Amino acid sequence: MKTVLKTIVLCVVVVFALFLSIKIHNSTNALTTENSRLELAPNDPTVQLLMNRVNSSDIFRSAGFSTSNLKEDDVIAYVFDNLTKDDYSTKKVEHKKSLCEVTGKILFTSTSDCNVKIISNDVFTSKIKNDFNVDFELSKKTFDYHGHFCKNDGKKYYCLLSKYTYMIKHFSVVKEAYEEDNKLVIKEYYFFVDLNDRDTCNLYLNVDYCEKKNVNEEVVVDEDIIKNNGVLYQHEFEHVDDNYYYLQSFVVSER
Repeated sequence: MKTVLKTIVLCVVVVFALFLSIKIHNSTNALTTENSRLELAPNDPTVQLLMNRVNSSDIFRSAGFSTSNLKEDDVIAYVFDNLTKDDYSTKKVEHKKSLCEVTGKILFTSTSDCNVKIISNDVFTSKIKNDFNVDFELSKKTFDYHGHFCKNDGKKYYCLLSKYTYMIKHFSVVKEAYEEDNKLVIKEYYFFVDLNDRDTCNLYLNVDYCEKKNVNEEVVVDEDIIKNNGVLYQHEFEHVDDNYYYLQSFVVSER
């Protein structure tokens, strides 16, 4: 009888110990899952760096923009919006008989001297690789973007420059940011004003500013206006080693 009782007690102890072990294991897993999400402040240096990238080009506010479906026009826009002085050279070409001959292959029609920006094909491929982690080769031999009419000779783009003024003012407020499972997520309210739309411009911006249309002058919009009238976007980046590669952007909600 004593042996049977001891066996029963031992079984109860084993079952209890197993139950306790499972409970502790599940609690630990829950704690790990909960703590794997790292909340980031809007002024976090990484968040600011990535938002500067987002705000550098209109392509990120396109409907359903994604690295997995990267279009050539998006590549062109992104690279031009992010060119630095080290990425290109310039050349002034004298026109003759309404033509500017940049090289034997590259000619532009013009009634005045041509100011040309020269960009290597490698600049396009390296910028896309560095920021999107995608190998992308441009196939377009000619294109026109924001005052640049460009032709390619197989190695470089030669772009005839013309006067161009971008009349859109962008405003953005980060709602939240966090990193989880090697993915950094930023949710932001985005709002823009077309300076050519006088009524809208006067409604949200200073009337004098709207009359002058000085796009290079800084102008501030109250955060509540951006939040109440803007579109809520989500931007996602993949964290690989010390780099953050752009993944996708999409609309969370519209006002």
